[in-house]
Amino acid sequence: MRYLAVLNKGLYICNDITEENELSELFKEFKTEIFEEYEEDEAKEWAETSKIMGFKKEEKEHEFIEVLKEYRKQGYAYVDILLINGKSISILIDDILFFSTKYRCKWNYSEEKLTVSQDSDYLTPDTLDYDFQTYLDEVKSHTTEEEAIKRFFKAFKYGAWGQIWYELKKTNIKINNSFITFDKAYAEIEEDKSHHTYSLGFKLENISILLSNIIMITPKKIKNEITNSKFKKGIKKIDTKFFW
Repeated sequence: MRYLAVLNKGLYICNDITEENELSELFKEFKTEIFEEYEEDEAKEWAETSKIMGFKKEEKEHEFIEVLKEYRKQGYAYVDILLINGKSISILIDDILFFSTKYRCKWNYSEEKLTVSQDSDYLTPDTLDYDFQTYLDEVKSHTTEEEAIKRFFKAFKYGAWGQIWYELKKTNIKINNSFITFDKAYAEIEEDKSHHTYSLGFKLENISILLSNIIMITPKKIKNEITNSKFKKGIKKIDTKFFW
């Protein structure tokens, strides 16, 4: 095993001469240098970075799963995977629920009920938490939090004009010997910044790759993702659901 050091980018693991040649071709426009495995410190110094990309052949496939789990704990929703042939795919590491709306559902003190109105800015998780907590404070003396969540999101859903929340379904992963199989992956997951939503690129089904062919995993977040587990549970109980 050797490293292809790419200046200011990282150290890329080369398990054999074929991978070394493919990586050299991939980074031919950059300044590179080959280092032996025992020269890792020298390689980091030369590349001016400590980042190591890719997986060694002796590493187990479950370590890839652990990487994804750690990214999810850090709040990431999906990853872009760069392969040794220069192609990339994107996979969702969990079921993702996010809002894309300028509507807000708020407690109307004068009418003593929930009302939905349009705001000037897109709804954020913090604003949603605030609006719900304000409502809960008014009704908690005579209703449970679970019931309050149900009523809040029903009122929100049916009081708004059009779709306000979206769900992206996670990519399921199977490991078979040295191959990792994804039930679905995408050419890309692209953010539409003007509408605070996301589009999924060309869908690839049941794609299998070798762990050693992965040279970089880049974690990405979904803006305005709903991470409150109670909210997610309540929303999923509403009859009108949306799936991508």
